[in-house]
Amino acid sequence: MRDAEHTSRPSTGWAEQKRTLRQHYQQIRSQLTMDARHAAEVSIALHLVGLFHEFREQGKVHKRSVALYRAHRGEVDVMDAADALRRASWKTGFPVTHPETRTIAFREADERTSWVKGAYGIWEPVSTQPWMADGELFAVVVPGLAFTKDGGRLGYGGGYYDRLFERLSGDVLRIGVAYAAQLADWLPLQPHDVRMHFVVTEEGVVSCGLAALY
Repeated sequence: MRDAEHTSRPSTGWAEQKRTLRQHYQQIRSQLTMDARHAAEVSIALHLVGLFHEFREQGKVHKRSVALYRAHRGEVDVMDAADALRRASWKTGFPVTHPETRTIAFREADERTSWVKGAYGIWEPVSTQPWMADGELFAVVVPGLAFTKDGGRLGYGGGYYDRLFERLSGDVLRIGVAYAAQLADWLPLQPHDVRMHFVVTEEGVVSCGLAALY
């Protein structure tokens, strides 16, 4: 359940607001039980794969590669969704983090891929896996600490996905994934912050009002 105290716009600065909200939503996420997480992840995978199926049925799929992520620090695990997408002939990629440039790129991965721990202890495909070119991507599935229904996202503050979105073509679909408890009524976003086209939780798919092409 979302807290009323985080629905209004505080008067403190942007950075302080974001720090406070990160702590708040990290705490909310940490309080979810394992059973609740698992049940939510099953539903999220179904909704996420169903969304891609809808795109395909409607003839809106122009590329067949999707970037996902390996769950870290309590994020929604999307590996079941990745498996289902591969069975539906999607190529899946996962982030490799470059702290020296604060950027991410994606390597292809499937059920046979070996994984190694990269920056920040996040699992990454081994270096023998081929890179997935930005131009191949149809969609990027994005984790976050909180999202709004109009596509706002609160990340961890590193700016990795902000730089990724600046780099990608505007026709790459952006899909946020989170538990329903991470949906916020308001977040301290600025005009340059890139919004999601869709947000997927265990409660369903939220269209964020940017998805005219989809």
